[in-house]
Amino acid sequence: MSCWDDPIKSIKIRHDDVEITFADDESKILSDFSAYITNVDPDVLVFKNDLNVLNYLFQRIKLLSLDLPIGRRKTDIYSINQSHILEKWSQGRIYLTSKHLENGIVGLIELSQFSYLPLRLILHYSIGRLIANRNLFEVLGRNCVISDNNKRNFEQIRTVDEIIDRDKAGMIFTPQIGLHENVAVLDYNDEFANIIVNDNISYESMANNKKSDKSLGILPQIVKQLIERRVYFRQLLKQLSPDSIEANDSEKRADTLKKILVCLYWTTGSYWNKYGNVLAFEEINKKSREILLKTKDIVQELG
Repeated sequence: MSCWDDPIKSIKIRHDDVEITFADDESKILSDFSAYITNVDPDVLVFKNDLNVLNYLFQRIKLLSLDLPIGRRKTDIYSINQSHILEKWSQGRIYLTSKHLENGIVGLIELSQFSYLPLRLILHYSIGRLIANRNLFEVLGRNCVISDNNKRNFEQIRTVDEIIDRDKAGMIFTPQIGLHENVAVLDYNDEFANIIVNDNISYESMANNKKSDKSLGILPQIVKQLIERRVYFRQLLKQLSPDSIEANDSEKRADTLKKILVCLYWTTGSYWNKYGNVLAFEEINKKSREILLKTKDIVQELG
């Protein structure tokens, strides 16, 4: 007995906050479900747990010798010459599971707009792959040739003094033991992202250990656009009702953009980033440390 031999007893769907249940003879259940999908014609279908449900529906339809569409393309599912038949049968819609919707469909749209890739691809790609695609887009936009050479000069030979000067971790201050009142928390607004843009730190500008002052590099150009877009949504939130759908979507978009910015920083010196440059990563950290020490001095001077 195969895993497809278990018949379907019911199908529950939710659309526009209305729940519908198809429960009857299996052939009638599948026919009604297919007719409903065809009539409503959604762009996106979200399965609760697993996308294997899609294959299960397809196999049951074939076993029952039905000719029912779920995608937007008429496909002969019984043709022995059809390759990738499941993909062709379901073509024209985007299929997700609830785990894909951590930041809602708007979060996926932000990832798609960032990487210039369709939703059906970003569902299967890591953030590193999305960043790589955006980097390639920016390079092509500058009329540069994309090399197919994967050889990477990941890290240059440096003296111990140079490594100690640049490659430092976070800073820990020795606390004053005791009970404290009026304790404040000081945070920075997109600190690493703003360092990248304001100091024009990029993969290519660090190649010769010097930064270009003429134009923004690849990395700061990308980061600048993301910062501006995130600021737009944060400002929009102040104008919207906190309980509105628009406010919820704007919050999710801003959160997704924040995560992209964090990943852009972390992958700056990654070996798996084709344009990764350890010097750029260390420069960002060095600038951050300088800002931290300067902030400490200002706070102490203020008592």
